[in-house]
Amino acid sequence: MYEGCIRTLMVIRWPDRIAAGVVRNVPWMFADFLPTAASLSQAELLADVPIDGRCIVPTLLGKEQPELAEGGDALEPDEPLLLVDLAQDVGEQHSTMLPHRIQKS
Repeated sequence: MYEGCIRTLMVIRWPDRIAAGVVRNVPWMFADFLPTAASLSQAELLADVPIDGRCIVPTLLGKEQPELAEGGDALEPDEPLLLVDLAQDVGEQHSTMLPHRIQKS
């Protein structure tokens, strides 16, 4: 999983609910749009369809956002592990992992 989509900005205009010029420094990703839009429109998500995102309505309204629920696999099983220094490599091009695997004896 790469960090890329989490740096995407979101701009919302919601008169009488969100003051103009307010900035919320909370990570979000596009997968959060569906559960957020469903909550705002009072639509129910299908219980048997897994949703990767989370509803961010509390954040939009300036309230405390509940932590993400744990569960599911965060690693893709067929992807090689990659460790990058995002401060130095925003494009995630250079792994900082050791070139060899450390084996247990």
